Amino acid sequence: MTKIVLATHHFLPRYIGGVELIVQRIARHLQGRGHEVEVVCVEEPDAGERDKVTAVQDRYESITVHRLSARVLPPAIPPDWSFYHPPIGEWFANYLHDTGADLVHVHSCYLLSVSVVHAARQAGVPTVVSLHDYWFLCPRITLSRPDGSLCTPPRDAADCAWCLMTERRRYRWADALTRGLAGRIAGRLLSRAALADVLSRRQAVIRRCLDEADVLTTQSRYVRELAVGLGVSESKVRHVPYGLDLSGWGHRRPARDADGTLHIGYLGQVIPAKGVHLLVQAFVNLRPTGAIPHLTIFGDANRDPAYGRRLRRMVGGRPDITLAGPYDNRQVEQILHGLDVVVVPSLWREIGPLVMMEAFAARTPVVASDLPNMNCEVKDGNNGMLFRPGDADDLARKLQRIVDHPSMLKELRRGIGPVRTVEQEMDDLMDIYRELGATK
Repeated sequence: MTKIVLATHHFLPRYIGGVELIVQRIARHLQGRGHEVEVVCVEEPDAGERDKVTAVQDRYESITVHRLSARVLPPAIPPDWSFYHPPIGEWFANYLHDTGADLVHVHSCYLLSVSVVHAARQAGVPTVVSLHDYWFLCPRITLSRPDGSLCTPPRDAADCAWCLMTERRRYRWADALTRGLAGRIAGRLLSRAALADVLSRRQAVIRRCLDEADVLTTQSRYVRELAVGLGVSESKVRHVPYGLDLSGWGHRRPARDADGTLHIGYLGQVIPAKGVHLLVQAFVNLRPTGAIPHLTIFGDANRDPAYGRRLRRMVGGRPDITLAGPYDNRQVEQILHGLDVVVVPSLWREIGPLVMMEAFAARTPVVASDLPNMNCEVKDGNNGMLFRPGDADDLARKLQRIVDHPSMLKELRRGIGPVRTVEQEMDDLMDIYRELGATK
């Protein structure tokens, strides 16, 4: 029996997000193939003493989970610990020594830092790192600036330092008022400043740890290009697209009575980067012509309280917009079968929202921002539509076309192809594990 450790920033049930769900389904399928699996995650990111890591072991479903409590969030830690956390690295090294892992698969270095990659390498344990986000390139993770504009890598440390400074309003206003001149001047002044020095070290340390990993995987061709652009060997960065666990799905879209309503939906996190406000702005401009539009937003509007209040003000008392609140991921198929179209209005380059795959599995067309990596999955006019990122008017135009001509939905459904399964994804991962000598 092979023992595989999956390391990630958070895990279920307290935290529910894309990476958490990916780690859960990989753990389940590894167990189903006869492997022993343990998960290591950060449960309390701001607890305990600065130099101490504590762990509680429990089980979630049938998965053994080691939940760490540690100080990992600035300003409670030295700046460099945000990307290389020595106490977590020491804890992880001791854990690997005690448990005798055959392979480590790191799914997120956010919170854990790259110290876990280094510890695994020092222990001689084969190591795979999955790039599910842009953390390895961007300290803000999203490759976007505080004003919402997108960043194009590579950037030098001074540029990144100014970007982080503009998270504070006074710097953001200065940058806006001078049309970026303040940032260019500050970039020169910051070239030797403390923050730029920290970010320069961040770039170097992360780059070394990417080299230490045996294999890097990503579901995104765009992320693969970025990693190779950093100088990582092309042979080391593997394209492994996500797959869905469809074992509990009905696989066929049930017939739904035509009620003259176009049911538009959003599923996911209700935070600014997801662009939910953009969808509400677009929706209120729709005219009920060929169908009567109704919007339902599935997600926890209280996760970001200020943003939730903003959305509620925008919605007001409109009966054609429903804030449905949090949902259980086991309800996704049922939710999607009640929708005619799913909108993914993200303002950043999502690595690959699972909700798009889930929508396609339910044969529900998707309207998405024309950004990597969403535009790799949504083919405009074929299985959905693409709109200009951040443009509520363009989103409204695309949705209005469907409102005007509801028969379009049949054509878009016909354009939806088969969805990759988790079994196919696991076959690809198992090939990598075998290549590293960790499994047979």
